Formats: sequence, C-alpha cells, structure tokens
Amino acid sequence: MEIKSLKKTIGIVGGMGPHSGADLFREVLNSEQANSDQDYCSSILMSFPSEITDRTEFIMDPSNANPAETIVEVIRKLELVGADVIGIACNTAHSPLIWDRIQELLAIHQFDVTLVNMVEEVSKEILKENQSNEKVGILSTNGTYLSKVYMNQLEKLQIPSVSIDWKFQNEKIHRMIYDPEFGIKSNPRKIDDRVYQILNEVVAWFEERNVQKLILGCNELSLLKECHEFQGLTTYDSNQILAQALLKKAHTTNNAENVTAQLQTSN
Repeated sequence: MEIKSLKKTIGIVGGMGPHSGADLFREVLNSEQANSDQDYCSSILMSFPSEITDRTEFIMDPSNANPAETIVEVIRKLELVGADVIGIACNTAHSPLIWDRIQELLAIHQFDVTLVNMVEEVSKEILKENQSNEKVGILSTNGTYLSKVYMNQLEKLQIPSVSIDWKFQNEKIHRMIYDPEFGIKSNPRKIDDRVYQILNEVVAWFEERNVQKLILGCNELSLLKECHEFQGLTTYDSNQILAQALLKKAHTTNNAENVTAQLQTSN
C-alpha cells in the first residue's frame, strides 16, 4: 500500500490588525506548492480585533491588560476546530512580556499545538542568507523596538544590526504605522502618500548607515513590501517568512502516525 503524507492544519491568530492576518493567510496560499485545490494545506484564520488589546500600549504600560490572555483564547479556539501548527500575525506579540506569558498559559492548559515564532524564523532566514555579514535594519512598532526582541535575536545569532535612536523611531518609523490620521493602521486599504514620504526618509537614513537589509518587523509594513522605495535593499517580510515556516511544519509529519492513521482509514 502506498503511504502518503498527512498534512497538518495551519491556524492563524489574526486581528492585530485584521489586514495583517489576512495578508499572512494570503502568504500561506502563495507559498504553497500546489497543482490542485486538494494539494493545499487546510488553514484556519481567526480574527477577533476588538477583543485583543493593543500590544504596543501594553509594552509601554504593563499595568494595562496583557493581550497574551486573549491571544491564548484564540489559540484554544483554533485547536478546538483542528489547527495543529499556529502562527501569530503580529510581531509585537512576540515581545517577551507577551510571548513568555503565552508560552506559560499554553503549558498550564496543556495545548496540543505547535506555535511557530515569527521573530526566530525571520532571524534564521537572515542568518542563512547573510554570508557577507551585511548590516541589518529593523522597521517596527515602538513596542517591538522597546522590547528589543529583534535586536536580541540578531545579537544571539551574531548578525550585525543598526541601533535606532528613540526620536527617529517614534517620529518616523512608528508614525508610519500608528499615526491616527494617515498611519497604515488607519488606512490599510489605501496607503496614504504621507506614509511613502516618511518611508523615503527612513530608507535614506538606513542607506546612509550602510544598511543593506531591512526587516519589515511589523505586519502592517508587510502591506508595503512591493514598494519601489525599498529598491536596492533586501527586505525580509515577516508575514511571508512566517507563512513559509508554517507550511514547512505543516508538511512535516510523524511517519509512524501516518502509517497507523492511513491503515485505519483503509480498513
């Protein structure tokens, strides 16, 4: 009897923001090597934006409710409907104050899922391609910036990165994402021209510091991945890299489990 691989089901914790979760789902579809509908992995996107508190607000003021609690509730829902391999469509949610609490709750409640870490996957991808030891810049929210989650992971892998001063981070990079009038979160369907104007300044700032690679370390920034402003720089889209890692995990199954399951099905 021919034994075929059993693919696992991918779960996506969306809603942070909603368009970022949808973009991750699209990246899962676009990254799949499929010739027919049946070749695709099963995928489940859950988006509860009104229920998950803002990640950056929590990191700026930990007296606020930790979004980890609601994120774990979404993971529980995903597990209940059959998800095996799960990704969180938010870079800031991977900051230690949030991520460590998620891991703690998953262990307490004994969830039977594999949670894939976006920041680790992006950093591993850079390490794989960074043989010439080029400098890496990070575009992110203030929450991700303050948590140093990317900086620490790059340092751990001995990848050179460029430090950003707080004024530039807060007034330029974070503003592209969060400005209430023209930021990407306010206008995800049609990016405001002022975002592109700031992006030009940001790219020039990194180029002046001999940065060759940029991490799009906020999922809203994934919506800018095709921008010509990045011309000449290598960009690492966190959504795209997470999607590829989720697919790799979903296609990796235990051979013994496969044989048992398919023998039972055939009987």
